[in-house]
Amino acid sequence: MPFQVDTGGTLTTNLIGYWAMNEATGTSVADSVSTLTGTVNGNTSIIVGKLGNGKNFDGTSDDVNFPSPISTVNNNYTMMCWARPASLSQAAYAPIFINGFNGSASGNGYGISMHSAAGATLSMAFPGVNTVSSGFTFTDTTTWRHIVLVRNAGTTRVYIDAVLQSGTSTVTGTTPTTNPKLGGSNSTNSFNGGIDE
Repeated sequence: MPFQVDTGGTLTTNLIGYWAMNEATGTSVADSVSTLTGTVNGNTSIIVGKLGNGKNFDGTSDDVNFPSPISTVNNNYTMMCWARPASLSQAAYAPIFINGFNGSASGNGYGISMHSAAGATLSMAFPGVNTVSSGFTFTDTTTWRHIVLVRNAGTTRVYIDAVLQSGTSTVTGTTPTTNPKLGGSNSTNSFNGGIDE
């Protein structure tokens, strides 16, 4: 499935963004649904992904920066992508995707991240508010995992490879107001691994 941000309804009527990341060259990540093209920063490289090409992030100041914000919705949304960590020991906070977030404790928005301090746990991130474990822990660096973050009627849940995880959250993130990022948030918080669609 594609990397998507959806705010309810069917994917054909409410799909906000779809980034396949199949570019073979360049520093842009095209959005095939609208004009929300991302810009690659740092040493992000093109790799063979789960479906076609993907992006590899080396864990040091890498990200794909999108126009601000992708959506200002903070309830009833879905975000998904494929991810494969290159290491089970990441930065204390390694964002996979954050809609919002400005790299400080006063951040905004919501997303998904990996926390090596909690044993390579995948977490629901609400920057400036809280981080809640999804109940899933990465156990290897070779398997692509399909990650889906769903916020519906005030509760956030995570599905990994179509399996609902044990962690849920009723935390509400603040309204996204800053540039969303894929694979990082600032120079000290970066994901080390591959991300696709």
